Amino acid sequence: MTTREVGKIGGNMVKKMVEYAEEQMAYGADIND
Repeated sequence: MTTREVGKIGGNMVKKMVEYAEEQMAYGADIND
C-alpha cells in the first residue's frame, strides 16, 4: 500500500465519522428544542 492509498482510506473514514457526528448533533439539537 502506498502512502497515498492509506491517506485516501483514512480521509474517507474521517469524512464518514464527521458526517455521523453531524447527524448525531442534529438529532441532539432537535431533542433539546
